[in-house]
Amino acid sequence: MQRARTAVYAAPVRVVSVHVGQPRPLGPSPSAIVKEPVPSAWLGCEGLEGDAQVDRRYHGGPERALLAYCADHYPWWREELALPGAGPGWFGENLAVEGLSEETARIGDVYGLGDARVQVSMPRFPCVKLERRLGRSGVVERALATRRTGFYLRVLQTGRVQPGPVQVVERSWPELTVARAIEALDSPERAEAFRSCPALSPHFRRALDGRR
Repeated sequence: MQRARTAVYAAPVRVVSVHVGQPRPLGPSPSAIVKEPVPSAWLGCEGLEGDAQVDRRYHGGPERALLAYCADHYPWWREELALPGAGPGWFGENLAVEGLSEETARIGDVYGLGDARVQVSMPRFPCVKLERRLGRSGVVERALATRRTGFYLRVLQTGRVQPGPVQVVERSWPELTVARAIEALDSPERAEAFRSCPALSPHFRRALDGRR
């Protein structure tokens, strides 16, 4: 597969806002899915300072240090869910990003966030806590069906993160979009291409193996 050192996107990519959260009650169990905006935050190897994950089986750790979400999705969700206030931070994301979606972000893409460097590792698997957060049923199914899940980033270089331009440093696997990774869960042929990508998170690799 052709490797490219730089990526070109149709629109500038920028971080709109940065969000962190701490555990709080949400239904029968606590969750840190409720995120609040901060002017900036230090990004360590396992995430932003001030951010937490309650169930680290499914969230957090080096391979899922940051959750990015496409800011262009918010208007669609506001209409779809009849939630006029839905916007940055409502979907559990750490980074609300313009100009970058599941259709354009590739597994292995490397982005510069100020001095920090991050890499796309896998799609996000939304869970029932997102439905509790939004107060709407069926959100998980709709997010997967429309590829509006968000995606996880691993940290290659620590640094301070704040709203502003995102530098697209490298795109090595141009065919392996996050959207296609979601589709690969139901496509053995497509899954094989992702299994061969060394940048794919082991968490997602196990999910693909479980569908064989």
